Amino acid sequence: MKKISYTIIGDSMETLKIFVNLSNLEEIHHPFHNNTLNPTLGNFLYDACIGKERRKKIDIHISSSDAFSLEEKKFIRDLIHSHFLEESKEIQLKKQISFRFYLFLCFMGLFFLLLSFLSISPFFDEIFLILGWIAIWEFVENLLFSQKEDSICQIRFKRLSQARVYFDQEENPLL
Repeated sequence: MKKISYTIIGDSMETLKIFVNLSNLEEIHHPFHNNTLNPTLGNFLYDACIGKERRKKIDIHISSSDAFSLEEKKFIRDLIHSHFLEESKEIQLKKQISFRFYLFLCFMGLFFLLLSFLSISPFFDEIFLILGWIAIWEFVENLLFSQKEDSICQIRFKRLSQARVYFDQEENPLL
């Protein structure tokens, strides 16, 4: 089986152009499941966006030694779009679950801070005070830093799920 070759040639101000060379249709999907994008190709497309302006439109140019039928072109386009849309949804779900957990942690921190003011004993007051501030800091740290990284990934996945796909030097993308 011939290896897939990838290149990133175009990087204009408004569009990121990614070029993919395939030898046949089998290289586009996962070797064990026909309705899943090849992980190597998916990773390449995502990695091509790293370090680039994340709000740029993306054009994917696919060339092949085999000519693809219109149905195969639609299949490839839909496979690429659905793969990255699912990745975007997965990050959104992760963010929601994470936020709920850290919100619970924040309330636990407030509870521990209130317990620290009840003066059970100086030792327990200090323990509850420390636990309360740690729990609140974890919430704030997640809100300010961790959520940003996930949001950047989600934007990239959304852009890739909306990418225009061109085949073999076509001037008009398959929409």
